[in-house]
Parts: sequence; structure tokens; C-alpha cells
Amino acid sequence: MKPAFEFSTPFYEEFKLRVPTLITLLDLLRNYSRVHIATPGPLGFMAFGVAKALGLPTTFAFHTDVPAYAYTYTGSRELMDISYKLIALLCNACERVFTPSEAYKKLLKEKGVREEKIKVFKRGVDTSLFNPSKKVEGFFQRKFGVQVRGNVVLYVGRVSKEKNLDAFLYCAKNFPEDTFIIVGDGPYRKEIEKKKPRNVYLLGYLTREELAKAYASADVFLFPSETETYGQVILKAMASGLPVVVSGKGASHEHVEEGVNGFIAHSYEDFAEKLGRLLESPRLREFMSAEALRYAQSMDLTETYLDYINKLLGRIGVKV
Repeated sequence: MKPAFEFSTPFYEEFKLRVPTLITLLDLLRNYSRVHIATPGPLGFMAFGVAKALGLPTTFAFHTDVPAYAYTYTGSRELMDISYKLIALLCNACERVFTPSEAYKKLLKEKGVREEKIKVFKRGVDTSLFNPSKKVEGFFQRKFGVQVRGNVVLYVGRVSKEKNLDAFLYCAKNFPEDTFIIVGDGPYRKEIEKKKPRNVYLLGYLTREELAKAYASADVFLFPSETETYGQVILKAMASGLPVVVSGKGASHEHVEEGVNGFIAHSYEDFAEKLGRLLESPRLREFMSAEALRYAQSMDLTETYLDYINKLLGRIGVKV
């Protein structure tokens, strides 16, 4: 769909908001029997209005905490509160609202969304792509020229302020004899480049096989983001056989059984302490690696997506 115009999001220029014309949306949606909104941006709200005008059943997925991002970038609690109110209005006007975690089901209820509207959906992981067999000895050295020392601690995701990457840098400074690798890109990269210690390397975006090799060739996955509604990258890390250390805020921790397949941290110091346990104990890493892999393999990709599609179509409780 060609937008009528587009503009960069304030404070996050890489993220473009595209706005179509109402006529374009009307012509498109009149050919469908229902509408699912996957973004709370201009397109999502416009699609909601057109769907209602056409009398189409409408559902909404809350899988990005846009109000929390707005607060992170602007410091305005008022803007965050207004954003949550707008999303609550949208949710309550839809037939159903889908969110990928219990943590965000609770948050939506707190923000005024009616409980009977909210359905939790899970997403599995492609274990044929992400698995321990993709490990390549010397991968980071040969592919990127990284001078690996000690263990490799990996982060994968957007390099942006809301991902709490300063906690990642704090850990890197506390373990100068180990190697910390960031895969991804974003508006916070220049800031990271300025203040990172020498044992931190930024590799940019990786996809498919190269990404799978990066996961499997690391030793620990450290993901400090506090605004995740699910944490798909955590599942990919677990499927690759990595123990994980994640934040207790947001929903990332719902994948983690403390001390079994990973650790949940609540402060910079807690991240460093729990990461230190893994770096110092090969036996603990081996145990947690097996448990992480077992958990990821239990989240079947096909089954979880078929279940989601059935829920979108209103077939709640249908076996897949």
C-alpha cells in the first residue's frame, strides 16, 4: 500500500510512520471480512475507523509497548498516560485484544481494558533454524575480526534507548576478560560507540543463517530490556542452547525458570552478579543450556501460530 505521506517518529528517526488515504484503505478493506490491527500508529487507528464504517469485525494485537517507549524518549509521564488511554479505548472498541504475555495482560487490565476482551497468545521459535548445531568455532573472529577473549556474551535486538543497553555495558566493564557482542542497529548505536569498553563489539544487523550462527557460537545471552511484551529473541537464544539473563521488568522473565534455564535480574548489580555465576561455571552453563533448549523445543512454531490464527478467527479452544 503506497502511503499518502510518511514522517519520522520524533526521537526515533529510523522508525517511519506511513499514512495512507482513507479512500485507499476503504478500497482495500471492502474486500475483506474482518480486520486485525497490529500497530497502534496512524495506520492502525485509520484501519479501525474504516473497518467500523464497513461493519467489519476488528481485533487488535498489543505487542509493542509504545507508551513506555514514548516515556523513555521524552520523559513525559503525561504523554505516556495519554497513549495508554488511547490504546485502552481502541482495545475496548475491538472484539478481542491479543497480547503475548501474562505481564501485559495484567498491564492492559490496569490501564482500563476489559478483562474479557484480552487473550494471551504465544509464539514459538523455528528450531530448525535456531539450534546448537549452528555453532561455528571461531565464527566471530573469522567473520567480523573480533578478538575473542574468554566467554562470549551476546545481545540481539534494536540498539535503542528503551533496550536498557547501559546495563549490558555495565556488565562488560565488570568482566573485561570476556567478550561482549551486540547484534543489531538503531538510534542508540552512536552513544554506545562513544562509551563502550574495549571488549564490546557492535556487528550490526544479521539475518537467517548468519544470525543463527551468532546465537549458537556465543556462550550466554544477556538481554536487559525492561519493555518487552514477549521477548522472541530470548526463545531464539534458548533454542540455540544459550542460558539467558533477563530483566525482571516487562515480560522477558516469563520464559525463565530462575536458576534452571537462566536468571532474572532486577538491577545493574544483579545482572553482573548473575552473569558472573554463569561465566565462572562451565558446569552451570552446560546444565542451563540443556534446560533452555528443552524449553524452546516445547514452544512449537507451527502449533503456536495455528492457535493464534484460530483465536483471531474466533475459534477459541479449537485444537490444532
